[in-house]
Order: sequence, then C-alpha cells, then structure tokens
Amino acid sequence: MSSAHRGRGDISHLRFGRRAVAGVVVFSFPELEVIEESLAVGELSFPYVPGLLSFREGSLLERAFEGLSRMPDLVFFDGQGIAHPRGLGIASHLGLRLNVPSVGCAKSRLWGEAGERTGGKGHGSP
Repeated sequence: MSSAHRGRGDISHLRFGRRAVAGVVVFSFPELEVIEESLAVGELSFPYVPGLLSFREGSLLERAFEGLSRMPDLVFFDGQGIAHPRGLGIASHLGLRLNVPSVGCAKSRLWGEAGERTGGKGHGSP
C-alpha cells in the first residue's frame, strides 16, 4: 500500500514588520516522514484585517507551493476554511487557487458561539 502525500502551509512574520516567510512541508501519511519543503520570502503588501487573511498571506503561500516538485494530495492551512464568516477562508481560497483539497485549522473563531458539547469523542456542539 502506498502512502498519501499531505502538506502543511503556514507563514511567519515579525509582529510589526512586513517581511515574511511562507513555508510548505510535504509529508507521507501515515508514516509522517518529511518528503519535501519549500520556502518563499517576501513583503506583505496587504494590511492585517480580520477575515481577509487570504489577501495578506495568500500570494506568498502560493509562491511557496510553486517551489514544490509535486503538489500534495491534501493541504492543511493555519486559518479558516468554510467556517469563515463568508464561507471562504484562506484554506478554502488557496485550495481552489491551487486545485488541491484543503482543510482549515484555525487557532481562533472569527464569529459565532460554541455551545456545550453534546456527546463524547468525535461529537460537536450545537
């Protein structure tokens, strides 16, 4: 059985600076061995606006993906996907631009309230 290739894309920048580094790591699944890495360095031209992360970080992340020899089968992004208030966060946006399935793994909620979890492991909240 051959392993699938998963990718992880993220960006880092100085808190008050415009210079940033976008990185992509492609790894095998389920072995989790690193297969390839790509970096892109550049200036962020769009200001930070909550809900508009794609416009700030998207182009630099795309450049990092262009440095890969092979696109992963699935990509995880540090940001919202369809849970975005407009239904198109950075994960969904770049998934469409790169033509690859994507998942948003955001650290914070942009809107809404989470109720108490209704079940055990694997269940959600209303």
